[in-house]
Amino acid sequence: MNAERQEDEPFIPAEHITKEEATQRRPREPQQKTWWTFIKTHVAVHCIVIGIYTVTAVLIVRYHIKSCARPSAFDNLIFRYTDTTFHNLSQSPYTGPPSQENEAAWENLLAPMHMRVSTEELRRANQESVNLPEGGGYLGWMGVFHELHCIKMLREAHYNARPSESLTVESKKHWESHLEHCFEMLRQSSVCHADTSLTTFKWHPQKTRPMFNASESVHKCVNWDVLMASAAGRVVEEDEILQLQNPLMHAN
Repeated sequence: MNAERQEDEPFIPAEHITKEEATQRRPREPQQKTWWTFIKTHVAVHCIVIGIYTVTAVLIVRYHIKSCARPSAFDNLIFRYTDTTFHNLSQSPYTGPPSQENEAAWENLLAPMHMRVSTEELRRANQESVNLPEGGGYLGWMGVFHELHCIKMLREAHYNARPSESLTVESKKHWESHLEHCFEMLRQSSVCHADTSLTTFKWHPQKTRPMFNASESVHKCVNWDVLMASAAGRVVEEDEILQLQNPLMHAN
């Protein structure tokens, strides 16, 4: 029994083994395993850094897109921008003295003016409007149609389409007030949108001062046809507008 115990015991007692000897007696990890651990750690660190940079970049891009995107009170509209050269007067179907051609062009341009607005869209804009009788929703305009309406009003005033002598004093007062509203509304709209496209000048053989070069300036414009196509489902026909009745007039 004592012999077996002696064979199991180490030749050198544990208390006599130094730390250096104990370290030397430990089995060393293979060199390949050490390098593999280093590589995995290195790759993991790089992946974390790349992930942080990617998330940061995405957040920055989203922030800039959100801050630079054109706000719209209407859902599901398509804004597609194109470089557009502004036409001069001779190429525009909307200019010149009143005629069947330019009156028809204006009528077509303003045809989609009345649009259907949802309850949610009104709520977001913190506004109220008139209920529509047939298809539900509420009556609304896009800001651009308000501007076009005012331009048409000023055009009619310019060409004296509604002679002042044919108006009563009250009607003339209303007409002048409407025109003043249009002047100021268009001024505010111009400042609001702040078109920063380049406008240039040119020399005329018989003018001493530079001439405004209106027909060659290029602007970043919304594609009107695409925008109107995306809003086509909202258009309220004139028949439905004619059905509207003021409830305040029938309250008593």
